[in-house]
Amino acid sequence: MHQIHRVARATLAATLLLSLAGVASAQSPAASPAAPALAGTEWNLVSTGTGGTQTPVPTGVTANLQIDGTLAGGSSGCNRYMAQVTMDPGLVFGDVATTMMACPDPQGSFETAYLAALATVKDYAIAGQTLSLLDASGGAVLVYQAAAPATVEGAWVVTGYNNGKQGVESPPDGVVLTADFAPDGSVSGNGGCNNFNGGYSYTDTTIAIGPLMSTMMACGDPKDTVEQQYLAALQNATSWSITNGALELRNGDALQVSFARP
Repeated sequence: MHQIHRVARATLAATLLLSLAGVASAQSPAASPAAPALAGTEWNLVSTGTGGTQTPVPTGVTANLQIDGTLAGGSSGCNRYMAQVTMDPGLVFGDVATTMMACPDPQGSFETAYLAALATVKDYAIAGQTLSLLDASGGAVLVYQAAAPATVEGAWVVTGYNNGKQGVESPPDGVVLTADFAPDGSVSGNGGCNNFNGGYSYTDTTIAIGPLMSTMMACGDPKDTVEQQYLAALQNATSWSITNGALELRNGDALQVSFARP
């Protein structure tokens, strides 16, 4: 009889342990998303720092950073910039080259301060989705957040299209070309004259578009010719990439269509 009770108590204890383990497992927090890599991620500036104090980026100013190999670049608040970088150990920016557009304040003065801050960077730290560029004392001089993962989905406006003659042209004045890639695998838009629609599919790097169908209104040139070339370029695309918010569709090395968000 005593042996039977000992066995029953042992069985009950094992059952309780398993139940508690199940509860602990169920209550464990979900794993945090993996921290993005320094290179290959688009980083959007959220604040600048001096003397341990962080100041948010002024309203209406956009600055970002993207590193590809030994090159870094992005928007400095007004112009586009590019610089060589060295890593391992730390992170150091070389001489910075920029475009030369003049901008009013706050963009203009912010850009001057931003480029000066890049010159002081000696190291970096990534915590979660946040990148901090550090000076020689270890203080954060520039703080960024990782941009949302790139996707072709959503509405786009064409900035360039392949004319089928080994050339890429901008849409003529008064001609607006659009595309809207829906999450359900359908694409629609305007070719400058007619509306079009069809299907598409994509992976992290590849894309297939079409066949596309459009309404049949005649608008005369240049709209009719542009539309024909644009729809052909869309359907020729086999790969896609997004850099600093701009979408490019390519076939091998040949650019087919470039887009910007509306």
